[in-house]
Amino acid sequence: MKHVLALLATAILLMPTPAQAVWDLDTRSGEEGLLKGQKRDIYALAVSRDGKLLASASFDGTTRVWNTETWKLVYNLPGHSHGIGAVAFSPDGKYIVSGGLDGVIQVWDLNDGKKFTSIKDSPSSILSVAFSADGTTLASGGMDGQIRVYPTDTWQQLLVLKGHTGAVNALSFSPDNKYLASCSYNELGIRLWERATGKPAQTLMDHSEEVYSVAFSPDSQYLASAGADRVIRIWDTRTLLPISRLSGHLKPVWSLAFSPDSKTLASGSIGDKTIRLWTVPKGANVQTLIKGIDTTYSLAFNPVNGQLYSGQNDSFVHIWNNNPETTPERANVQVAAKLESWRETTPAGDAKPSAGEQGELLLRLENIGSEHLNNITATVMFKTPGVVLNTPAQAFFLSRFEAGSLKKLPLPITLPKDLTEDFEIEIVIEVQQPAGQTILPLRVPLNQTIESLKPGANL
Repeated sequence: MKHVLALLATAILLMPTPAQAVWDLDTRSGEEGLLKGQKRDIYALAVSRDGKLLASASFDGTTRVWNTETWKLVYNLPGHSHGIGAVAFSPDGKYIVSGGLDGVIQVWDLNDGKKFTSIKDSPSSILSVAFSADGTTLASGGMDGQIRVYPTDTWQQLLVLKGHTGAVNALSFSPDNKYLASCSYNELGIRLWERATGKPAQTLMDHSEEVYSVAFSPDSQYLASAGADRVIRIWDTRTLLPISRLSGHLKPVWSLAFSPDSKTLASGSIGDKTIRLWTVPKGANVQTLIKGIDTTYSLAFNPVNGQLYSGQNDSFVHIWNNNPETTPERANVQVAAKLESWRETTPAGDAKPSAGEQGELLLRLENIGSEHLNNITATVMFKTPGVVLNTPAQAFFLSRFEAGSLKKLPLPITLPKDLTEDFEIEIVIEVQQPAGQTILPLRVPLNQTIESLKPGANL
């Protein structure tokens, strides 16, 4: 049988001990790089277009507005009887809106911090709010699965966008004012709506589980999405096709944010205690921030100075800074991976097993750097549906990996039944050093094919 296995040999960079992160908590701002004062989890963040104000919304029902130059508290806005699900600044800097689990949208005047108006159209909790890039429209998403659209000159409901079957947990307007993107619990797709008319434009399908977050890049070229399947997608907004799949998070991905130059994507998880930074559009995981906080609910970049802010389940706002002047040089530590061979193990002449054809992939890891590695772990994960790794262990421990040496990992697998001629396999390999070092995955995208594999054939 002819199979096509798609694999790409890509280097994995490992940070040396005891290197400091390129991104780290900015202890020059706030207290220990943290903004304190709210009593419960920070569920939503927003930054004003001029970068001077940061808003943090909490499950304690308050929204705090901070001056990003002095880190002094500007306003403490109560307003909600329950927790807050979303917050956003108007592009003209006049207003800040907060959407509450009490079903109310509060609109605050930033000139004096007083309530401007309240919107009570939604019968259910508000989980997401977003302003259009031109500031003329506010959209909100709620537990009832509906998106409500309000012109900002009247704040009166204009449209109700229906189609989602679950709560609308994230909204994002494209900066070019072409689309509104939304996602919902219990749905695998991302819905695109025409910004001008509110009509459905397209549903993007690639996720295997429900989607939790969507975000357009500032240059409008990309849309990022992530959710329960732990794999982030980057979509080309011209073709509306996925161009990268970013694997590395070990738990569902809840939050996404693009840097001001659209070259970096930040992602946060609910459960794996990490924030990851990826290159755009290729998706190399250039750094993983590990601070022991279980859940990252919200991420936001400052559009002016590029600082990163994260809201988590410890009631603090974390301030991250990328300071090239303090960035250490990386050691020449690299690991390369490639597929060495494929061998069928299904006995010749026997009927195929009900679960599909069995075989063994031989994976080769090579330390192509100049330093010896000690006590590293290589975790192998198959992302192609139907491919099963027939071994209880997915993590392989290497006590000594000398510079220039090779390690071969046999991977017994079962392929799906009824393979097609263009069948492809996607593998993610993650190498980790001990002592809390940065973890960078090897992405194996589906863009390089190896045809006519035969039992024992070398690649």
